[in-house]
Amino acid sequence: MIAGNLGRRPLKLRVPIPFARFSAVLSEAGAFIARQPTQFTRQKVSEMSKRYWTVSAEAARRDFGFACEYSLERGVAETARWYRKNGWL
Repeated sequence: MIAGNLGRRPLKLRVPIPFARFSAVLSEAGAFIARQPTQFTRQKVSEMSKRYWTVSAEAARRDFGFACEYSLERGVAETARWYRKNGWL
């Protein structure tokens, strides 16, 4: 969906999990040495390696009356436009 809104085809890469974990350890070590945060961690590898990763707002709707203002499609489209407008893409 993101690639489509950017007028691109998605890039699909298959990375072996052990290699991704090793790369995450290097990323974490580099961040520690540089005293900077990193986005690529072993926890992220764990999240990305799950076959199915879904989220539902149903419990928030049921328990708190929460309703999403945007559909995923609208949110992705508006975000892509903002990134382009602000020179991030």
